[in-house]
Amino acid sequence: MSDDSFFAAPRPDSSRPDATGSAAGRPETSAPGTSTATISSDDPLYPYDAVVVASFGGPHNNDEVMPFLEHVSGGRIPPARLQAVAEHYYRMDGMSPINPATDQLVDALRQAVVQTGSAVPLVLGNRHGAPFLSDVLRRLRDEGARRILMVPTTAFSSYSGCRQYREDAASALAEAGVTDMTIDMLPPFHEAPGFSTANAHAVMNAFSQIPPTPLQATRVVFVTHSIPQGMQDASGNGRPGSDYVTQHMQVASHVADLVHQSFGNMPSWDLAYCSRSGRPSDPWLEPDINDYLRTLPGQGVTSVVICPLGFVTDHMEVVNDLDVEASRTARELGLSVARSATVGTHPSLISDIVTFMRARAAQALGKGQVPGSWPSPCMAGCCLRGDGSPCRPAISGSDELPQESTSMDHDDAPARVRVDHRDDAPSQGGSHAIDGPRASADSGHSSEAAAEPAADPSARGAAGSQADPAPIPVVALAGEAAPAGRKLTDEPAPASGDDSASAASTPSTPARSADHVDEDENDVVVAPARAASGHDLPGRAERLSQEPAGQGAPHEVVTDQPTASDEVPEGSYTEPTDPRDHSVIPAEVNQASLWAMYSVFKVSKPLPASGDRRAAIVSESTAWVDESGVETRGWYDLGGLRADADVLVWWTADTPEALQDAYHRLRGSALGAYLEPVWSSLAVHRPAEFNKRHLPSCFAGVAPRRWAAFYPFVRTKDWYLLDPAERSTMLREHGIAGARSTDVKASTLASFALGDYEWILALEGDDLSRVVDVMKDLRYVEARRYVAIDIPFYTGERVEPQVWADRQQHR
Repeated sequence: MSDDSFFAAPRPDSSRPDATGSAAGRPETSAPGTSTATISSDDPLYPYDAVVVASFGGPHNNDEVMPFLEHVSGGRIPPARLQAVAEHYYRMDGMSPINPATDQLVDALRQAVVQTGSAVPLVLGNRHGAPFLSDVLRRLRDEGARRILMVPTTAFSSYSGCRQYREDAASALAEAGVTDMTIDMLPPFHEAPGFSTANAHAVMNAFSQIPPTPLQATRVVFVTHSIPQGMQDASGNGRPGSDYVTQHMQVASHVADLVHQSFGNMPSWDLAYCSRSGRPSDPWLEPDINDYLRTLPGQGVTSVVICPLGFVTDHMEVVNDLDVEASRTARELGLSVARSATVGTHPSLISDIVTFMRARAAQALGKGQVPGSWPSPCMAGCCLRGDGSPCRPAISGSDELPQESTSMDHDDAPARVRVDHRDDAPSQGGSHAIDGPRASADSGHSSEAAAEPAADPSARGAAGSQADPAPIPVVALAGEAAPAGRKLTDEPAPASGDDSASAASTPSTPARSADHVDEDENDVVVAPARAASGHDLPGRAERLSQEPAGQGAPHEVVTDQPTASDEVPEGSYTEPTDPRDHSVIPAEVNQASLWAMYSVFKVSKPLPASGDRRAAIVSESTAWVDESGVETRGWYDLGGLRADADVLVWWTADTPEALQDAYHRLRGSALGAYLEPVWSSLAVHRPAEFNKRHLPSCFAGVAPRRWAAFYPFVRTKDWYLLDPAERSTMLREHGIAGARSTDVKASTLASFALGDYEWILALEGDDLSRVVDVMKDLRYVEARRYVAIDIPFYTGERVEPQVWADRQQHR
C-alpha cells in the first residue's frame, strides 16, 4: 500500500482517540430526556427510535490532535508528516472548528424536532472523533433502539458524501457488535429550498464586507471540496444530470437566482474547488480556488465573495483553505475578499431538514416519499468510489454485489465476504440492515442480517395516526419531469456568470501533499496507483443550459401548492422570511393603482398639558383621518433630526383622492390645529423600467420597520438620454450596493408631474445605522453622477401618534 493515499476503511481500535466515546474527560453525548423504548406510534418520527446526526468529528484539544489524525489516516502516514498537519490544529489550541459548529447544528435540529411534538431523541455520532458512531449505536441498542434514522452533515451526493457514510455506519454496527438494528439514511438535502435560501442570504450579507464595487468588477465564486475525476464520474443516483458537479452547478444557479430576485442584480459567478490531496498526476476537479483567484485581476475584477457552497458548517477546510490560504492569495493579488457564512443553523435549512426527516419516517410506514429527486434507500450503484475497488458493506441501499470478493480497499478487511441479499425486502418502508455484501462472522458481522421492520406499523404494535408532513418545495433536476400533482415554474433563470475563464486557461495548482487530512463530509481518499483517466477536467462554472429564454430554466422550483411565482412567473420575487411580513402576488401589485403621500409638519403651538386632553385630541383626529379609507403606514418622530420639522405621516391608498382627503382631514382636525405644513409629496407605484421583479416594500407585504428615511430625488437631464443598456448596467450596480444591507427595505415611487421631484424614496430598517450604511454605499456607484437633487431628508422613528404627542409636552 502506498503511504501517499488515505483510505476510508474501518480503523484499528488502537488508533482511536478514545475507544469509549469520551475524550479527555468529556461526558459522552447522550440522548436527552427520552428513552427510545417510549416512542409512541403517533410520534411524527415514528417508526424511528432515534435520530443520529452523523458527522466527521475532530479533536477538542492538543492531546487529541495526533490520535485524531492517525485515526483518519489509518496509520498509513508517518507521524512526522502528520505532525505538519497537526500544526494547523495547534494554532487553534487543538480545537477543531467542526466541533462547536456541529454541536450548534445538532442543538438546532433537536429543538426543531421537539417543536414538532416528537419525543424521538436526536444525538451526535462521529466517524473520527468522540462520540464515536459505534459507541453511540451500541448505547442506543442497549436503550432499546432497533430502528435509526441517520442524518449525515453533508448536503451533496458523492462517494465521500453519501456511500462512505453508509459504509461507515455498517462498519460501526459491526464494531459495536449490533446485529439487530436497522439504519435508514436521509438522502442528500441540497435540493431543499432552505439550503439555497440560506446560501443566498449569506452571499448577500457578504457583500457588506467588501468595498462598494461596480457590478462588472465583482465576482462570486462558489467553492466545494474537490474529488478525484473517477469519483466524479461515478457520482450521483444513476440518473443523467445527477453527478456531483451538476448538483453544485444547479444549486449555485438557484442561489444566484435568489440573489437576483432579491434586489435585481447578481455578479458573474463561477464554481471552484478546494482541499484536493493525493498525487499531482491524478486528475481531480479543477480549478483550485487559488488558481481561480489568479485569473480575476486580468478580467478587471477587484472584489470577490467566496461562498463555501459545498460545506454545511465551518471546519478546518473552510477556516484554513478559504479563510487563510484563499484570502491570502486574494490579498496578494490586490483583491478585496469576503467569505460568506456556511449555512449552519439557518432556520430555513433546519426546518427543511426536519421536514425531510418526517417525510422519511412516513415513507418507512409506506406513506409517500422524501421530497426531491433522490431515492431513499439509495439505488444500486449509487455514488461508487470510481477507482474500480469493490464496495464495502453498507446500510440503506439496494446494491447486490458478486457472491465473493477477494479484496477490499483496506489492509484489515476480511479476505472473503458473503452476500445475503434479500429479494423480498419491501419496496416501501426502509432498507436492509446491511445492504450489499454480508460479511462472515470473522469480519465482525453476523451471518444473519437483521430483518427489515415491516411497512405495516402493526408489526411493532398498535398503529397510531401519524399526520403526513407538510409538503415543502424542492428543486427539480434539469430535464426531469415534475412529480405528479406538482407544478413547475416556467420562468427562465437569469444568466449566471460569463465565459471569460476556462479550465484550459487556468494554471494548474500543485496537488496538496498526501499528509493533508480533510475534516468535512468529503474526506476524500485516494486509491492506490491510478492511471490518469484522460477526461476533460471541469473548470469554471459553465452555463447549465443553452436553451433560449422561455424554454424553461435548468434549475426550477417545484411546489406542491401554487405560489405567486407559479401564477405570475414574470413577477416572481423572494418570498418573505420575516414573520412580520406577508406574501403578495407581484403581477397584481404591478397592475394595481397604488399611491402614497408623505406629509411633514411642525408643531405650531404647544399641545395641551393635560394627558387626557392630548389623548382625546389624538384619538379623535386619527379616527377622523382613518375614515378617508387610507392606510397609515406610520407616524415618524423627526425630533432632533430636523430643526424645521417635528413629524412625518406616511399614508398609502388606492387612489390619490383618498390621500388628499386624508390630508385635508388631518389639517382640519383638532390635532391639525397644532400643526403647520412643512413639506408634502404624492407618489405612485409604476413597474420598474428594467426589472419588473422589484416591488416597493410598502406594497410588497413588508411590514413597517422602526426607523425610516424619506427623500426625493431628480435625475439629470442626460440620464434619460443615455443608451438603455448603459442605464441598466448602472442600475444593476446600484442594486448591488443597496443590497449590502439586506435588512433595510426600500420603497421607490414615481412622482413625475406630481410636484417638484421625479421620485420619492423611503428606506426602512430596525437599526438606524443600517439605513446610514445604505445611503453611504450608494454614494459610490456610477449612477450617482446622474443625480441632480436628492434633498431634503426626513428621518425619524416610527411611533404611535399618542406617543409622539406625549413627547411634545416638553416643548
